[in-house]
Amino acid sequence: MLRVHHSRPVDPDGGSLSIDAYGGDGGRGGKGGRGGRGGSGGSGSPNGMSGNSGLDGSDGHDGSMGAPGKIIVTIDPAADVYRDRLHLSTQRGRRTDPGVQFHTEPVPLLW
Repeated sequence: MLRVHHSRPVDPDGGSLSIDAYGGDGGRGGKGGRGGRGGSGGSGSPNGMSGNSGLDGSDGHDGSMGAPGKIIVTIDPAADVYRDRLHLSTQRGRRTDPGVQFHTEPVPLLW
């Protein structure tokens, strides 16, 4: 869980606070293995033919995008008029995820 405490006020004359919690890229797929070597032909009269080598394996698929984080904001009722100054976003790939929650309740002073 990412916990952000922003102790400085956002400037009401044009300041803003932006937080994002995007999911990370998926990992790369694994490399396919090499095909095995064909066996040698048996000895005899006439000698046997050697076997064919195996085909190389296919590469693995890339992993999927990581899950986005959740942003939970508690805002004091007196500061609710500045809610539009907060720019919060959670995203998985190109799709926005509804991972932002607002709670309005009295917030005690930090010090």
